[in-house]
Amino acid sequence: MLSRESRAGRKEADLSTETTNTTSDAVSIWREKTSDEITPVDLVAIGDLLRNTALIGEPKWKVARSGGAAEAIAIVVRNWPVTTITGRVDLMMTALVYAAMTGSAAAALVLSHSLRQTPCAGERHKRLSASWLARNLRIAAERAAPRPAAFVRKRRSSRGTEIRT
Repeated sequence: MLSRESRAGRKEADLSTETTNTTSDAVSIWREKTSDEITPVDLVAIGDLLRNTALIGEPKWKVARSGGAAEAIAIVVRNWPVTTITGRVDLMMTALVYAAMTGSAAAALVLSHSLRQTPCAGERHKRLSASWLARNLRIAAERAAPRPAAFVRKRRSSRGTEIRT
């Protein structure tokens, strides 16, 4: 489990608060719950966990832990492929979950891909991966702007009714 070590110890993950069941659950949510199973309580626990952590040697962590999707994605992609699940990987992926749950379609897509490539990617990870891919599509669809009328082509069907394409 993650421990409270000083920076001088050069530990991969550093929690600046006591580890509780809530935070230990929060750090493993990415590999245990689908996107639809994550509750608002889980999201608060994730936010609290991330605010009280540091990734040693990771300059983008401060923004990533606050929900910065681009930074969280950059950290995860830079560490591909994930060969073992460590405390550092748990924190990186948890930051990605936070970004995805707060509206980043890109973070959901990267999370989906990361789950598929983990070394223990069995049926459970495939199901989790599919849920994040579906979330990516939902977020993208919600944000898709309707096409301006100038770009909508109108044509007539064989029955004479108007079709917009």
